[in-house]
Amino acid sequence: MNDVKDVTAKSIAEDWYSSFENDEKGKTEHNDVLKSLQGATILVYEFNCYSYEEDSFCLFRKNGKLFETYGTHCSCYGFEGQWNPVETSWEELLSRKYYGDETVQKAVANAYLLDSGVDTTWTQ
Repeated sequence: MNDVKDVTAKSIAEDWYSSFENDEKGKTEHNDVLKSLQGATILVYEFNCYSYEEDSFCLFRKNGKLFETYGTHCSCYGFEGQWNPVETSWEELLSRKYYGDETVQKAVANAYLLDSGVDTTWTQ
């Protein structure tokens, strides 16, 4: 699980489009990520790299609304055209089954608790 305090809009844009930085479309999509995250609070960011593929999930709050986006690709292509934040809700996120990706499910649950002001301190 990534620690979101170390995540910036720039680092997310680089994860998604660094391999296409010399490509005009890649530059445009890189800038789209930066624009959509301007003024946003990143709540969850997962970026996983496997041997021949990558996937990423991003949840953020902007102007009091929750947005999520997800992308995946194989080694032949990148995340081109997949950065598409859609408005969501805690109810939607918490009811969803994240098949095969427990880290995202745990990160969403943690973000919900923190966002709701629930004390998550564990004591004996």
